[in-house]
Amino acid sequence: MKALDIFSSLPGWANMASEEIFRSSAFAAPCRIGETPAVLRQASIAPSDTLELKISIAGAPHILGLTRTPSWPELDKIWDSRSEVPTEILLALVEKECGAFLQMLENVVRGQIQIGGVLDGAPDENPKANSVNLEVAGIVFSLTASPAIIATLGVLRNLDLTCDLIRSVELDAETEYAAFALNESDVATLAPGDVLLLPEIGAVAPREIVENKFAASEKSLNAFSDDGLYRVIAAETKKITLGELFDIAAESVAPSPIAPSSGMALKLVKNGRIIAFGRLEKLGDVFSFTVEAKE
Repeated sequence: MKALDIFSSLPGWANMASEEIFRSSAFAAPCRIGETPAVLRQASIAPSDTLELKISIAGAPHILGLTRTPSWPELDKIWDSRSEVPTEILLALVEKECGAFLQMLENVVRGQIQIGGVLDGAPDENPKANSVNLEVAGIVFSLTASPAIIATLGVLRNLDLTCDLIRSVELDAETEYAAFALNESDVATLAPGDVLLLPEIGAVAPREIVENKFAASEKSLNAFSDDGLYRVIAAETKKITLGELFDIAAESVAPSPIAPSSGMALKLVKNGRIIAFGRLEKLGDVFSFTVEAKE
């Protein structure tokens, strides 16, 4: 399973609003400037001295604020005196110097960009209202955070799943030691003191069931499907991070289920319902589930 498949299967994250994704510090939209791969992120600092441009994206008005950067050497030369440069020349210079950047922006927002002019500072125009500060390849800029921009960029695939914010998220996991079929009449008569032999323990490695969605074994991570068998699991749940789950899926680490030990508390469950509580005991060379209470 791929990390994004795992991530998008978890309701708490799959149902994230576009606005939350877009504003997240984990936002990282892959892109290209010319032929060079890059990543569009939230800027760590807010741009101050900016060249504010009136632009349209797919016909909708936006404000794009450009900052001084060595990436645009000709603009850099006239930056301090740009207010003295005729608008037509300034815009022509922007078109020439910032072409690759503007093409990147068109690609990520999925809309054609047209430059309408330099913001003239009219009272009804506030370039900082509802804007977001972004950074790509060392270029910091601001852009109107319109609903269309947020909807386009605020998608799960634009989150950096390698960042600590996401990898450190903890999930609930339970350790499953055995799964088997039982005669319903035998289950109905289970009582404290009864014993169920568990020859699987020691012969088959236990697996971790995470959030009832994933089954992590020694060899793989798969979607978990409750097939209606009776399952013996540790009464104690454990925590596993999303990062660990991603690494198990990538087969770079093995899962670490709770090791079976004599006397540990267990549960017998079926279809998510607890049937009985018990203890792990050993009869000769075979582990067993000794019933202590019936639900």
